[in-house]
Amino acid sequence: MTFEPQPSGRWPGFVRFVAPFSRLPPVGLNIETASVAFTVVNSQFPIALHILGFLAARGGGPLTSEVLADTYGTSPVVLRRVLAKLQRAGLVETRRGAHGGSVLGRDPSTINLRQAYEAVNADPQVLARHPECDGRVERAMAEFVNGLMGDAEAALLAQLEAVTIEEMDRHVRSILCGEPLKTRQ
Repeated sequence: MTFEPQPSGRWPGFVRFVAPFSRLPPVGLNIETASVAFTVVNSQFPIALHILGFLAARGGGPLTSEVLADTYGTSPVVLRRVLAKLQRAGLVETRRGAHGGSVLGRDPSTINLRQAYEAVNADPQVLARHPECDGRVERAMAEFVNGLMGDAEAALLAQLEAVTIEEMDRHVRSILCGEPLKTRQ
């Protein structure tokens, strides 16, 4: 297996080495310092939000995985993996047959973004933590960094929990209609 270097658009001085058709996360290498960092971003969360938003907009009518995949620009296989996780969490119901498809498992006002996030992430940890170290300075740094990351993570998860699928759908509709919402309720 070969790793193809790709320039990182976000971080100058970094290149990404991506293993084609691999389940391994991309590896970033800082050319100047030769430090290595793993970029672990779950791409299923945006897909989950897209699915839940489209199903909410549909108002109870079922949508097939092919239609949902086409609207997101991904393959039905990728989308079905996310659908399965949402179904296990009780957020989506899937019906088989000629008139089958997926529908929301609950009212969109009772589903929040954190539930969607946790449905597609095996580990709800959002931010990387400082590794365990032996040295006194390293342990102190790890305690500080891990506390900071924990606080930031808690704030992000609380924000996700405060937004429902119904609210997301209302906001997206307002953008599409050119009428931005004045406040979030």
